[in-house]
Amino acid sequence: MRVVISILLAMSSAIISSDDMSAVYHLSTHMPGMVIELTEPQEKIESTLGLFIGKDIVYAPFKLGVNQFKLQALGQTNVSTDDLLLEHAFFDNGLKISADLDPLKTVIYTMGAFKGIEAGTTKVGFSYQNSPVQDAITLKYSVPIEEYNSELVSRYTSFFHDNEDNKTGNSIFIYGRTTLRVEDVPYRISVGYRTFDNDISTPLEATDYLYSYYAALNEKKYMRSESTFFAFESSNRIEKTTLFHEIFLYPNWGLTLFKTTLEYPLDTNKGLLLQAYYSTGESSYGLRANLIWRIDS
Repeated sequence: MRVVISILLAMSSAIISSDDMSAVYHLSTHMPGMVIELTEPQEKIESTLGLFIGKDIVYAPFKLGVNQFKLQALGQTNVSTDDLLLEHAFFDNGLKISADLDPLKTVIYTMGAFKGIEAGTTKVGFSYQNSPVQDAITLKYSVPIEEYNSELVSRYTSFFHDNEDNKTGNSIFIYGRTTLRVEDVPYRISVGYRTFDNDISTPLEATDYLYSYYAALNEKKYMRSESTFFAFESSNRIEKTTLFHEIFLYPNWGLTLFKTTLEYPLDTNKGLLLQAYYSTGESSYGLRANLIWRIDS
């Protein structure tokens, strides 16, 4: 930890002299690091460069945003795609370009062995993904039910196995999501059904640095199986403290992810994050702490 802090302080020595830059330190038990932020409000330009050091991992993300366009270069990081084919998977490297042209959002990415494109709005979407073992096309459709603060979401994926004698497969994911307020505390509940009909002998393994639940879920993508789905999310503010509770379950697959996170602002530029979690898979359970300290020039 001492070495990490020394590296971070040395990196920030040149930052404080700039009028447009800020340094954000993450003194964390699992991945300490820092982020350099540069903003040009008049030109609508934002850029960040980070360095995070964990056990057997170095994560150095870069992001450049100009108006509605963003470029992200990823090194050793956890990332997701909106179509849920890559749920929080871990990659050694990656590059992602996105354009948010309201109401249309487009993303082009290459992450490890995966390459793809996504396009759509909040209601409809399309994605194509390529990997060494299969290609996948996903269609998404969402029906908002505004009077009940709810929505019904359906995703259909078709798999094409280039290296498996042109075998095909599919996946269906349907779930409903609603937000309830009890004494001004929001509770979001999701209930659904997910199935994979995808028999392949050489699946691509995925790992996850934070929660092995996602790596275990990725394995189901290459099987013939089905499960119900349940999620519960809430946030409760008590004076300055905010508590977040999250539960994600696939009962038929025995997959569980539980997180309780506490956010506490120490002052204007400092904040404390504490998290207790339980995850199916190798990561099991644990407690993490992160002190975030922002220094503006």
